Amino acid sequence: MSKMTDVIKKKSPEIWKWAETRITALSCSETIIDEMIEIQKKQIEESGRELLDVHVFKSEERVFEFVGIEFLTRPKQN
Repeated sequence: MSKMTDVIKKKSPEIWKWAETRITALSCSETIIDEMIEIQKKQIEESGRELLDVHVFKSEERVFEFVGIEFLTRPKQN
């Protein structure tokens, strides 16, 4: 398994273990990270969830200039 390097670190690793949280992930080119995060944020909000954190990482042994993006969400609190 290749070693991963954080591009954007998790704000607080502890919150990634809370009940009712969900992690969704995607991969994209390094050149469009910000755009992909904004698109996903809108989709998360429209689905009735709240974005808690974003983690962006890349493999040190990669062939292509792609990164992984994880989104930590939970149901919106009333």
